[in-house]
Amino acid sequence: MQRDAPHPRRYESIARAIEEAMLAGRIGPGDRLPSERELMAQFGAGRGTVREALFALRK
Repeated sequence: MQRDAPHPRRYESIARAIEEAMLAGRIGPGDRLPSERELMAQFGAGRGTVREALFALRK
């Protein structure tokens, strides 16, 4: 029996979306990221989840 791949955690999905925006040039070098509040609204996530995503991007 084949198992489905585990779903990524919410913060991982958000971090990946931000990273993809950077790679696509929608967020350029030196550009400020949207505020936590804007990211919360954009992704429908809580502040803690957004902060985890931002922390993951720093690694």
